[in-house]
Amino acid sequence: MKPDCLREAAKRVEELGIKRNSPMFRHALCLVAFMSKQDVAKKIGVLKTLGFSQHHVSKIVRKAPLVLGASEDRIRRVVDFWMRDVGLELQYIAQRPALIMYSLERRLLPRHRLLNVLRAKRLRNLELNYYTAAMGEKTFVEKFVTPYKDIVPSLAEDYGSGHSSMSGLLVKEC
Repeated sequence: MKPDCLREAAKRVEELGIKRNSPMFRHALCLVAFMSKQDVAKKIGVLKTLGFSQHHVSKIVRKAPLVLGASEDRIRRVVDFWMRDVGLELQYIAQRPALIMYSLERRLLPRHRLLNVLRAKRLRNLELNYYTAAMGEKTFVEKFVTPYKDIVPSLAEDYGSGHSSMSGLLVKEC
C-alpha cells in the first residue's frame, strides 16, 4: 500500500475505537484498508438494526473487528439464530462477538441440534454456556459427544456424518 493510504486506514481503525497497541489493531487494519468507509458504516448499521446499542457495537468491533468483513446476510442470520433459536440476549453476544463469526451451517446448527438431543434425553443441563459449546471441534466432541456415545449410540455417528442427519435424530428422540 501507499504510505498515505496506510496512514488513512490506521486512522479509520482508531476511529472505530481500536487502539494501536491492541492485538486486534492489525486485524482491523487489514480489513479496513480494503473496505470503503461506506461499507464499514453499512456493517455497523446492520448491527444497530439488529438491536445492538452503540456501546455494544463498539465492543463488538474492538473485540472482533473481522465481524465487519462478514456479509450483511451472514451477520443477520447468525445473530437471529443466537437470539431466536437459542434465546441469547444481545448483551451476551456483544460480550462474545466471536459467536457471530462461526459458520451457522457447519458449526452452530449441528451443535445446537446435538445439544437439544442431549437436553431431550435429560443428559445435559439446560443452562449451557453457548460460548463454550462453540469451542474447537476436538474439545466439543470430547465434552459433548464422547461422554454420551454409549447412552445415545447414534449420536457420534450422526454428528460426525456431515451433520445432516441430526434433524432426523431430533425428531426420533424428542
